[in-house]
Amino acid sequence: MQSILTRLSQYQITDKQSKRVLAGIAFLVAYGVLLQGIILGRYYAIGDLPPHAKGIALEKFFGTWHETMLGFAHQYPIHKMYFGVFTQVLGPLGQNLLFLSLPVGAFIAFIFFGRRFVPEGTALFVAAGVYALNPLTLAEMVNGGTGEFLAYVGGPIVIEYLYRITERDSLTPVLKAGAAFGLFGVIPWTLFWILAPFALNLLFSVREDLKSVSRLVASGGVGILLSIPGVFYLFVRGASISTADGFASHLDWNYADATVLSILRLAGNHGSYALTTYGYNTDPWAAVGLIIPCIALFAVTKTELRFLYPTIGVFVSFAVLTNATITYPLFELFPPLWTLRNMTKILFPVSLCILLLFAAGFNYLLTLARRTSPLELFDFQVTGPMRRVYSRVPQCLLVVLIVVSSFAYVAPMAGAAGLNGTYEDSYAIPEEYDTVANSLDGKVLWAPYSYTTQLRLRATYPNHIGIKSGGLNTGKANGEYVRQFFRSIGAGDRLYPHLSALGVQYVVVDELPQQRYPATEGRIRMEERHGAPWLFGNPTEFISRFDDSAAYTRVMETENLIVYRVNGIDEKDDNVTEQGVHRLYTPQTPSTHAGDTSNLISNPHFEQGLTSWWTNPRSTGTQATAVSNNGTPTLKLETSTGNVVPVAQGFETNPKQAYQVAVNSTGNVSAVLYWYNGEQQADNSNLIDRREYPISELPAQVIAKGDYLSVRIRPRNETVYLHSVSVKPTTVPAAVGFEQNTEGIPGVLIDGQQSDTDVGKTVAVNLPADERASLNPDIIVTDAESVLPGTVVLNDTYRQGAGILVANETVETQIPDDATVTTYEAENGTVVDYWVVGEWDHTETAVKYTSYHDAWAAGANATHLRAFGWANAFTNATTAEITWSGKGVRSPVIGIWGVSWLAIVAGLVYLRQEQNQ
Repeated sequence: MQSILTRLSQYQITDKQSKRVLAGIAFLVAYGVLLQGIILGRYYAIGDLPPHAKGIALEKFFGTWHETMLGFAHQYPIHKMYFGVFTQVLGPLGQNLLFLSLPVGAFIAFIFFGRRFVPEGTALFVAAGVYALNPLTLAEMVNGGTGEFLAYVGGPIVIEYLYRITERDSLTPVLKAGAAFGLFGVIPWTLFWILAPFALNLLFSVREDLKSVSRLVASGGVGILLSIPGVFYLFVRGASISTADGFASHLDWNYADATVLSILRLAGNHGSYALTTYGYNTDPWAAVGLIIPCIALFAVTKTELRFLYPTIGVFVSFAVLTNATITYPLFELFPPLWTLRNMTKILFPVSLCILLLFAAGFNYLLTLARRTSPLELFDFQVTGPMRRVYSRVPQCLLVVLIVVSSFAYVAPMAGAAGLNGTYEDSYAIPEEYDTVANSLDGKVLWAPYSYTTQLRLRATYPNHIGIKSGGLNTGKANGEYVRQFFRSIGAGDRLYPHLSALGVQYVVVDELPQQRYPATEGRIRMEERHGAPWLFGNPTEFISRFDDSAAYTRVMETENLIVYRVNGIDEKDDNVTEQGVHRLYTPQTPSTHAGDTSNLISNPHFEQGLTSWWTNPRSTGTQATAVSNNGTPTLKLETSTGNVVPVAQGFETNPKQAYQVAVNSTGNVSAVLYWYNGEQQADNSNLIDRREYPISELPAQVIAKGDYLSVRIRPRNETVYLHSVSVKPTTVPAAVGFEQNTEGIPGVLIDGQQSDTDVGKTVAVNLPADERASLNPDIIVTDAESVLPGTVVLNDTYRQGAGILVANETVETQIPDDATVTTYEAENGTVVDYWVVGEWDHTETAVKYTSYHDAWAAGANATHLRAFGWANAFTNATTAEITWSGKGVRSPVIGIWGVSWLAIVAGLVYLRQEQNQ
């Protein structure tokens, strides 16, 4: 201890070190001003920055199948593991600190490389501060682009070691350059575009020195080995992206604001949400940023940096030409250019080049100012210490002007470095999410569900319904399944069958506002963004839907989240054995079967003229006239003056009976149905419900909402010929499609219309007789409401949400003798839900409840089936035999990566020891 204290007491801080400390403090103060109001201690979930919760990020790095959401195959780049290590040790604070330290790393890295060209001092430190804090870097933080930012930090470090390779006769810089590339090249193509101009310039300058050339190439090889997970990810990702699939739209969007001036002031990326939100791409005030390239022009005397001017010109020209669509054919001819679909890959190297020139130009101007004394210009006679003060005035003014202008350029993004202005406080996962997640123990449907929601849930509650962003573009499993599921929710289809097939036990309605997306606005709907389907809609509509259904029960509420339990659905283990395999054949179009075919409309064909019809009694407005059309009675509706007035007829109905409403006309009409409690009162006080059906939606099947119906036919053209109107008792249309017909059927269910397998028994569900006969099914499932007219009883817990109420004594007469029937007791009869003819299959089948993928296997004798439309099932196999065979070369890649790092670290240690001896 004494020796340590003695050494510390003898340590002298040099002038250069004191300048570094002061520069660092000044940078941290500026950064701190921009960070004011930042939230710490809660996971950030923004843009490309998932929460990286501890443990999960490590699994992402080593695994290729990920159970998040429904499960998907993916090979992640390495920086997921960086965040995994930090969060494993420090939790959310570790993620926060690693993320927020990226600009600090950029500041240090620029000084590390830039001092090669510019002496350590004000010019270099200010340029380093601008390199770290500019619209481009802060926008990348708002985007959560940690992998991109790591490349931005590592670029100057790698380039410095590349220069040292050409200057020193040692292997040390070769290994260090490769190690730096491996450490920071988590997204290799970003780092490649930053390095490319400098590496090419170095290769050209030492082209006659074979040793230097070979060492530069060797350092590249080392870098590839040490970043091979990222390099391999590049090839895997590239192979899954088609430049023909919406690629031009990406370029159109991202390069929309790519002009010479916007790029030179480190903006112009229309695809960057923050740059667009804060006006950096187009607003006139952003011209203050042109001080950066203007100062850079003064570096023209710096010979070793002159190559940067044409380099900037090439990048800027490419971006401007892409904005004009001229370069589009190049993306088709040379697929690796797809890495430039986002302008960030162009702006990063432009930033480094411009700011190196900025540092040199600033230093040149400071030197000029140092040589120019205001005392000499104005012939002042000042002596002593004041002379030194006055002589520094030009330098101080220049520094103040440039520093203030540079800071003013990024000042609009003050407030959590742009996060507050973009997301308010929603960039940190709300504490309510943790509260709710800790109380759940099964699969969840979260609504509304947007990209922001997905980012929050990836770590907070991965066991939910969704598809990874970009999944539709990269062929992720079940992308189409989830898209159709969300679309059916928006269409108002029953949720319960889907939730049952997926094993969803809870629904969470999220009322938290979302800044970047209209996720909580408008009607319930599916929208596609970021290459994935999302479920949008006003939370109140979701709440109303679940509150009104007997299939869901509220079990928990926080300030902004409501949790519903899906009744009757139990938790499913990942691997289970099911009894039976059934191939379902279901209706593909809605159809009904009329029971009592009598028309409730009197004089429906107008054979008795206007008898039984109410018509307009006035001389103005729509006039109804009985006419003959080719010998056929017809009602002519003509509106030449006044308002449109319908013709109408009212009659009694049976509450909850199903009816079919049809209209035959020449010309456009609509049918307006008014349901009343008792015969219509003059003041409409007993009106229960009103709905209008355009001719395009007719015939329509409706459930009676009262015991009296008034049908009103409104003309939509000036002249309309009405041929007939009918309202007939009918059945409820059978549900269409596989997912809506799975309830009540045991075992593993397969969509017979989408599969060519003959495994299991054939099941006909609500098929018409002719289709049933051609199929010759083993089992027939019939829903009562699809064949029996009568009083409809609606209940989401029934097989298709409805049943038919019949008198107790008539139940057996309406059902086949050999059927097994499901019924429910009611006060005034029995509700018949459905019946089954035939015996269920009992074949034991192993099921893996994760997304169907060809790489799931279970032995040579097993037959792989797509179960329930989304999962994996195997006959002739046990659950213990189900394995994931899709790792490919991931394990060898990780092995090569680990061994390479050990070898390089050992080599650096050995060389260091050799140097010390």
